[in-house]
Formats: sequence, structure tokens, C-alpha cells
Amino acid sequence: MPAADNAVLVVAGLTKVYGSAATRVEALRGLDMTIRSGEFVAVMGPSGSGKSSLLHLLAGLDQPTGGSIRIGGRDLAQLGEDERAMLRRRQIGLIFQSFQLLDTLTAQENVALPLAIAGCPANEAGERAAQMLGNVGLAQRRQHRPHELSGGEQQRVAIARALVIEPLLVLADEPTGNLDSIQGERIMALLRKLVEERRQTMLMVTHDASHAAMADRIVCLRDGRAFSGPPALDLDQRDVGTRSVPDVRSMNIPCVECSVAPPSCPLSAIAFVAPCASDALEHVSPFRGTP
Repeated sequence: MPAADNAVLVVAGLTKVYGSAATRVEALRGLDMTIRSGEFVAVMGPSGSGKSSLLHLLAGLDQPTGGSIRIGGRDLAQLGEDERAMLRRRQIGLIFQSFQLLDTLTAQENVALPLAIAGCPANEAGERAAQMLGNVGLAQRRQHRPHELSGGEQQRVAIARALVIEPLLVLADEPTGNLDSIQGERIMALLRKLVEERRQTMLMVTHDASHAAMADRIVCLRDGRAFSGPPALDLDQRDVGTRSVPDVRSMNIPCVECSVAPPSCPLSAIAFVAPCASDALEHVSPFRGTP
């Protein structure tokens, strides 16, 4: 697949196979996908359809069996492990379902962590973190630790952490999965606002059809392949109280039963921005106490 103009992510013929012979499972089967700058794409599909495998591959935490992934024109298959880690650190933001905040750090320190790891001076990291927390409505909560914040506030901190590096691409893994419906709607409204105001490119995996409808378009995974789902709503139709949403049950998306569980990937905040926890924690002390 040739690279499209203004494309941030181009996936071509992507395959991922686990096991062999009788235990062989094709999690992804020749998947093609292109996401352009400023686009908000939702990915849906039942358990086993390849969503987790796709996220691991896009984050560079796993290697494909075949095909290619280009982010900002760079082919992940041509990068070594250290180069992929650097790409994640500088160009990819990740929002986790379980927030993945460090309990011993304040909200501001959690947001500043990826900047500190990337070598940003402590004062600058603290200032940028404080500004980003203000952008997600948490200016007055920046010195609070995760256990002092509600679930919705913790997810806002995680969103700020993903965006503070000014990433080329944001990957959101069920960002409302651990929230109640009210907090979930607020987080989706925030994501929609950030995409529109910052022209942030975002791919979100979700099981919630009403949340998927807030994206620009929906991609459904079926048997490890992607196909276009119902079109997402126009901007003036995205009001939470009035929009109609696609019925996932009517999409006839079968589940790919996995006889072999995919190997676990370290899809956590620390693993995402640093090779190991000790590498990350070494950078905590320099910006401790940053105003």
C-alpha cells in the first residue's frame, strides 16, 4: 500500500501468527489501514478479533509476522528495539484503560515523567506538565497523588501524560473501560475536544458503540481483518444526549477463537516510555518538588 498524503499511520498487509501447526492462530490476516493527520479513528470488534495484537504491534512492543507498519513515514520493521523505544518515547502517546499512574508521584510528576526520561530539563518538564494538566481541567489537582483523585481525574492525568510529549499518534486502549457511564462520557467529550482543538491524530480501541460514534470513522476487526463499520457522526450530531449509535450486534462480527493465548506484552506506562522501571524511576528525583 503506497503511503497516503498526510498519513500518520499506514498499515499494509499486516499479519500476526501465534503458535504453529495444530496450535497455529492467525490473529491478524493481511490487515490494511491508513490514518491521516488529525483523524480520530475508533476500532471495534469482539474479544479475540485482534484488537490487542494490533495495539501491541502499533506500539512497537511486538513484531509482526508479515506486512509493514509506518508511523510518520518510518517502517517499524526496519527499527531495532532501542529505535522503537525512542519512537514510542517521542512520537507515540498511550492512554490505558487502567490509567497506569505511579502511586508515589503527584499528578504533575506523572505527566512530567516521559519528558524527564526524554532528557527534558526538570523545570521545563514541570512547567509543560502543569500546562497540560490545565488543558484537561486539573490545574488545581496537580499536586495530588492518584489515590486522592477520582477515576475520571486519574484518566485525565493519563491523557495529559500521553499528550505532553506532543505525539504524532495517540493510541487509546479502552480509555473509558474502568469508568462509570457519566465519567466515561466526560472523558470521551474531552478526547473529542482535544482532537478538534489540537488536531491530534488518535486511534481508540473500544467496545462501546456510543463512544465509537464520537470518532470520525469506525474500523471493525473481523477474523483479523479490517473493514469499514457504520460511519461516525458529523460534528454537529455528536451531542451525547441526542446521537444515534451503531448496533454492534448487527455487524455480524464473529469472534476469532484463540487456541493459543498471545504472549503477554509489557503494555504499561513504564514499559511504554522506558526499557525498565528502574530507568524511569531514575528520572523522578530531578523534578521532585518542581513548582
